Amino acid sequence: MGRISEKPDEYENLKGSIKMSKCQCEKDVIPDYTKVGFENQPANANLASDNNNLTAENNITVEGLKSQLDSAGVQALNLQACVSASYDPKTNKICFNFPIIGQICFPSPISIPIGATLKVCGDVCTTWGIPKGLKITLYLNNNPVWSGVVWGSC
Repeated sequence: MGRISEKPDEYENLKGSIKMSKCQCEKDVIPDYTKVGFENQPANANLASDNNNLTAENNITVEGLKSQLDSAGVQALNLQACVSASYDPKTNKICFNFPIIGQICFPSPISIPIGATLKVCGDVCTTWGIPKGLKITLYLNNNPVWSGVVWGSC
């Protein structure tokens, strides 16, 4: 099982391949919008990730969301948000409710200490304004610890 590095400025995901610093300099880190706001954020259409395997257990599909938005007349969408998250140690899953997409639960990629504060900051990935996926950064006690795609593909 992965663990958080002892170094205060560096965290490591389960696979040990992604390291992030508190300065949020890493290109894959979704910023903590509660601190930086939404002004001057880059477009999210070009985000890339290999983590397409975490979506199977979530009920909403990309096609279902597209159909829902089409029926509401939505022609383009850009959505960025930070939301609180919870961890269930019995199932080892992190769950959060993301606007428009709904509840998402995924296996925890890191060890979560009891009493930790979790939040997820995410960008809806789009192609020509149509939602295709959700890329998130998981924050543990306000520090980025993991980034990946948890719904659809980016």
